[in-house]
Amino acid sequence: MNQIDELIGERRRAATGVERRNVCGEERRGDAALAERTEIELRFRIVLFETFRPRSVRATNRGTLPAARSGGSVGAGETIWLRAGDRLGESLWRLSLPDRAFERTVKAALSAEAGRDGRLEVVADMETREYVSGMIAGELPDGPRALRVELGAAALRMQALGPRHAHADFCDTTHCAWFIGRGPRLRWPSPRQPMVESAPFFVHSLWLSAVCALSRAATSSLV
Repeated sequence: MNQIDELIGERRRAATGVERRNVCGEERRGDAALAERTEIELRFRIVLFETFRPRSVRATNRGTLPAARSGGSVGAGETIWLRAGDRLGESLWRLSLPDRAFERTVKAALSAEAGRDGRLEVVADMETREYVSGMIAGELPDGPRALRVELGAAALRMQALGPRHAHADFCDTTHCAWFIGRGPRLRWPSPRQPMVESAPFFVHSLWLSAVCALSRAATSSLV
């Protein structure tokens, strides 16, 4: 079994749903670019607002087109309140909490489930690029390029080990890795007075290729 086969096997064992279909759909090609495409096409499921555990979340479709919603759609610019059981198609979503001066923008598909004590569990399903970008923007916004690449590669390797939460790969806190999506990155001098600390950082396609390559190199060294 060559390195590509081993990588595909590892991803297949760790992946479910969309991730598994992406991997299995690519595995027959067997060329040098396969591993990188497979990693880029993987999707991450992230529990949002893990610290706050909100009872309600407001979602605004910031995309240019309507987004699918279970039982209908959400028009461009339209705002809805998420309910348990909601499924929103992939778009650029601005999410806010009514009882806190807090918002987050993510490009993802969203699902909402009833959690404990009336809380709402919101999970974002997104592309690798979106997760790596939002995680680096949270954890290392001003770090050197080499460290950012290493951090992104570590996230890919960690995902391959399997999910860290019951319904998601990671959460958005430092329990897994600080993830801020497309921002803003906030500092909290007081509970209700957040301050924007820095602009969000997005991973260039060449950087993402470097992230995938470093992840594969580290994975192969452990085989």
